[in-house]
Formats: sequence, structure tokens, C-alpha cells
Amino acid sequence: MRKSTCRGVIGYASPSLQRVIGWQPEELASTRVLDLIHPDDVAEIERALRESDRDAGRQPVAARSAGAPQG
Repeated sequence: MRKSTCRGVIGYASPSLQRVIGWQPEELASTRVLDLIHPDDVAEIERALRESDRDAGRQPVAARSAGAPQG
């Protein structure tokens, strides 16, 4: 689970995310959600977010992760 601000900045990340996506919760704090999306998918996600805001609806969108940190 994660919570983000209206600007898309993560304010809370559950410890379970480390097991699921490979990031430590403290690595995600203050991170922009779009920074976690694969660069080739960011434009599509931004478009879907704009449409969702405009239409006040939810549309499923698939995107690849930028990947867990190396180290």
C-alpha cells in the first residue's frame, strides 16, 4: 500500500512493498509516482491521469516499473 499527495508524491509506503517491488519504504518516501514508471510509459500514464481528473472516472492503465534500485 502507498499513499500519495495530489501532486503524485509518495507520503507513505508500506513495508510490504519491499517484498512486492523491491524498494524499501524509506526509498519511496518523497518520490514522485511517475519516477517509478518505465520512461517509455510515462506519457501514457500522464495522459490517463489527465483524463481521469477531467472525467472524474477511473480507467485501468498498464505500465512497466522503472525497476528496483541496484545494489
